[in-house]
Amino acid sequence: FTSSMYVTSVVDGEVKVLLHMHDKLEIWLGVGGHIEKNENPVEAALREAYEETGTEVQLISFEKMLNTKDVKQVVTPQFVLEEHIPGINGMSEHIHMDFIYFGYIKDYKKVRMKEKFNWFSKKDLKKMRLQFEVTKIAQKAIDAGIRFLELYKNTIPAG
Repeated sequence: FTSSMYVTSVVDGEVKVLLHMHDKLEIWLGVGGHIEKNENPVEAALREAYEETGTEVQLISFEKMLNTKDVKQVVTPQFVLEEHIPGINGMSEHIHMDFIYFGYIKDYKKVRMKEKFNWFSKKDLKKMRLQFEVTKIAQKAIDAGIRFLELYKNTIPAG
């Protein structure tokens, strides 16, 4: 199982989404990776986003959460995809169940990644030759980032 996050931020006055060039698959994707033992998908997405970008990412969720002394609700992912991963670069062919979330960072300039990355607008996404699902998810992430800013612009923590 894997967990991914499509991170958004305001870049040059508009909400854009962060994509990176996956070093093994050689395709543009959001950040993410495998869910570790005793970790839920949200925790994995936030950890992976931090590990890959070098900065804290705020989860975008518009859900009202149910939490009691005995249970904790896990935020519902925006998408759950069954992904066929080809056997390349020493990896064997396998399937990922990928839980996909959206996130926001206030200062996009703090992002530091080992792999090639960039911030993309909806207009940029239309010009790129991305996998269909990556384009659609990235566009939805931008929409969520816009809505998040409209609702919470006065309560977003600095940095």
